[in-house]
Amino acid sequence: MATAKAKPLQQQFLDHLEDREVELVVFLSSGVKLQGRVVGHDQYCLVIEHRGLQQLVYKHALATVLPAQPVNLWEQDPRGNAEGAASPGPRAPYTGGPAAEPRQPSRAAPEVVVVRRRSPRLPPRG
Repeated sequence: MATAKAKPLQQQFLDHLEDREVELVVFLSSGVKLQGRVVGHDQYCLVIEHRGLQQLVYKHALATVLPAQPVNLWEQDPRGNAEGAASPGPRAPYTGGPAAEPRQPSRAAPEVVVVRRRSPRLPPRG
């Protein structure tokens, strides 16, 4: 008897963000801050949309992903399938989130914040 293989946590997390159109902030390892929502992802990269513009970001460049709302991976997904059915323990039932208002795409450039890292100052050799 074959059992269903559980999806990796990273894929469950990104599927959740994409399905529910959750706004998020992503910090790259270079210090760049990106905002938007996930509109697609695969093994190596994800596509973030912000103000109607899309950016392809390679996963190896990610440092932190901060969703605007809590993520519960063990709730019912919009298609009615239990996302974390293989996970043991009681889970609170999904009560639905706030209805999202339709967005009007704009052609403004995405907000990018560059954070420069300071290199430590070493005393002169002598």
